[in-house]
Amino acid sequence: MLPREEDQPKDNANDNQDDDATATAVMTPAAPMGMGPTNTGLIWENRQMVYERARVANIPRCDRYLEIFERARCEVVEMETAGDNTNHDSAIGDAQFVTHLIGRLLDRDLLTPSPIVSKEYKDLAKISEIAAAGSFDRFYGMYKYNEHSRDRIRKLRENLASLEC
Repeated sequence: MLPREEDQPKDNANDNQDDDATATAVMTPAAPMGMGPTNTGLIWENRQMVYERARVANIPRCDRYLEIFERARCEVVEMETAGDNTNHDSAIGDAQFVTHLIGRLLDRDLLTPSPIVSKEYKDLAKISEIAAAGSFDRFYGMYKYNEHSRDRIRKLRENLASLEC
């Protein structure tokens, strides 16, 4: 999430001011997780909101911003400050890729409707529905630009082979 324009240091800031005093960014880079095309209603509830405190000059204001997500029943998760988003991007990329890969494997033909289903079956059907709603280009991008995607597919194949008799 980008800081608002009024929260940015002004170009005409007094040169005599301390650098820390002009660092007025009060928002944190944040990524609400699980926001897909099928989400409606209480979209924040039971979702993770991942953030990193970066150049926060007004800590109470930052805390109030995070409280918005807590009140909406998000699981607010602070990432370690690493100076870049490598850890966050890698974790998110892996989770998104595996979710969409499994969802595409469990297409509608495999998960046939039934009047009596378990919660787990319903969850798998939901994953399949979410993956089907996404474009193939998005899925291919997750595959192409995720350095672990080939390893995930290889491991999935190994796991499947170990289950076969």
